[in-house]
Amino acid sequence: MNLLFILVILLGIILNLIVTIIVVQRDDLDKIQKKIQIFIIWIIPYVSSIGIWLFYNSMDNDFNRKKSVGNSGGLDNYTIGGGGD
Repeated sequence: MNLLFILVILLGIILNLIVTIIVVQRDDLDKIQKKIQIFIIWIIPYVSSIGIWLFYNSMDNDFNRKKSVGNSGGLDNYTIGGGGD
């Protein structure tokens, strides 16, 4: 029982450290946003660290998806004016 408790605590600390590093390395946040998010990560250990990590992961995936698509869905694929007979 004690070993399981220690493993859960260590898992929480490792998870919090990983997400704290992710937050610190982000360039799109102000200093106050980083401080508040790190505070929340360490006050509410498991839920907040997993939630913030999933949020940033989805933001990065959306950004990369939009960046890779570029301008390929424009009007150049469509005929305007129909040209009916």
